[in-house]
Amino acid sequence: MGKNQLRADDVDGFVLAAHDELRDTELKYGVKVYTRVLLDERRGKLRFIMVAVRRSETMEELEYARAEREYPSARYTSLHGLLYACAMSLNIAVQRAYHNEHGHFLGDAPAESRE
Repeated sequence: MGKNQLRADDVDGFVLAAHDELRDTELKYGVKVYTRVLLDERRGKLRFIMVAVRRSETMEELEYARAEREYPSARYTSLHGLLYACAMSLNIAVQRAYHNEHGHFLGDAPAESRE
């Protein structure tokens, strides 16, 4: 979304930006993203869960990172805004998981090669 500033009422723009963020996450980090929507016990509340999974050596899908948001909330009053925020949060969680696994962020040289 860095290229184009979105207005709060730009539903299509936010949905496209969320899609692009999730697709970039999949392509850069070799993960598959799944999105679940769960009903909350409270009427009118939904829980959005985005999970990035990777395949193990046995081809089992293992959770790599996740992001969760509740809708509606004081912070998220538009569904399209929540989708984009959750996609961004998942990307950040995947970046952190990659860093924890490899000791550096994708695109950065490992610490031992910078010496």
